[in-house]
Parts: sequence; C-alpha cells; structure tokens
Amino acid sequence: MSHDIFLSYSSEDRTVADAVCAGLETQGIRCWLAPRDVEPGQDWAATIVDAIEHCRIFVIILSSGSNKSSQVLREVERAVNAGKVVIPFRIEDLVPSKSLGYFLSVSHWFDAITEPLEKHIDNLANTIQNLLNKDGVEATSQTAPASGIDGPSLLSKAGVQVQSTLRNQNKLHIIIAILLTMVVLGGGWFFFYERTHQQTVNQQTPMMNKGMMRDWNDGRDRR
Repeated sequence: MSHDIFLSYSSEDRTVADAVCAGLETQGIRCWLAPRDVEPGQDWAATIVDAIEHCRIFVIILSSGSNKSSQVLREVERAVNAGKVVIPFRIEDLVPSKSLGYFLSVSHWFDAITEPLEKHIDNLANTIQNLLNKDGVEATSQTAPASGIDGPSLLSKAGVQVQSTLRNQNKLHIIIAILLTMVVLGGGWFFFYERTHQQTVNQQTPMMNKGMMRDWNDGRDRR
C-alpha cells in the first residue's frame, strides 16, 4: 500500500496512535501503521524499514513510552538517515532522552498536551497537507516548517540547561585560573624577596667582618 506518513509510536500509546491515524486518513492522508499494515508472514523488521524508506513524512508520537522505546529510537534513526521530514507529535510534557534527542535536535514538534486531541490532529493534518503539496518533500530536509507548529526545538529546554552548566563551568575555570595565577605570582615574589634578601646579607657580611676585625686591631693597638 502506498502511503504518505509513517506513524511511529510506543505500544503504550496505541489509542493515541489510532486516533491520529484515523484523523489523518479522514482528511485523505495515507498512513502506515504497525501492526495494521504488516501482512501475515512478512518479516517485521524488513517491512518497517521498507515502509520508512517509502514514506514521505515521518511522524513520531512523543511520550514517556516512546522516549524509552528502543524500537521507536531505531525507527527515528532510520527515518533521519533516509532524509525524511520528521514531525514529533508530543502528548506529554517532557524533554527527549539523549539518544532520541540526538536525532530530533533539528525538528520542531506539535504540542498535543492539552485537550481536545482532535484539534491538534487537525493542525497536524493541515501542516502535513502543506508539506505534501510542496515539490521536493522527499528531499533530505529533516525539519518541518515552523508554520502551524506549537513548540520550539525539542532540545531547547535541554539546551538551556546545558548552556547554564557550561557557563557555571567557565566561571569555575576562570576562578581556578585566577587562583593559580596568584599562587604563581606569590611564589615568584617570595623567591625574588628571599634571593634579594640573601644577596643583601651576603654583601653586608664581609663589611661587618672587616669592621669587627678593624675594631679588634684598634683594641690591640690601644693595649
């Protein structure tokens, strides 16, 4: 079956995936959905790979379930490597795991956290229709256009945390560098002071010895 959309989801979100699939197909968008579109006797993995390669847009139902699903991660990786447009449809307030976020870092998501779900499905369908109507949707661009998308980059929240951590680390490095500089300068000053003081003592010692010898000789003469 020819299809426009490959719908990736965790088994925990089967109800949402069925609703998204039904909503898109009602508007004429052809979806590929497992296990519905896996024929009896077909190799599961090979069928999924073929379906991803022949889809035009890849939609992932982003949730805590898909966030930890190794199967979903492999599907997203395959879609990104195949140069598909990837649209995350986020149904929970979360930041992707490091592994999943690596592949979704350039994508934008649909926030479908609030009710009603049907409204977000309609918005998703409108954006997909716009993409399908554009020439070259099969191109290697992996970013859905910002129009109609409710959320910023998937890694924006995580990026803020990373940037904050990096700033704190930079401050710590600067403080350590200042302290090391003070220690080096202090050690150099102490060394210079000791050396100068020793030179002064060494210079004064012969003079003192001469003075003492002269006083001793004067004393003998006075005897």
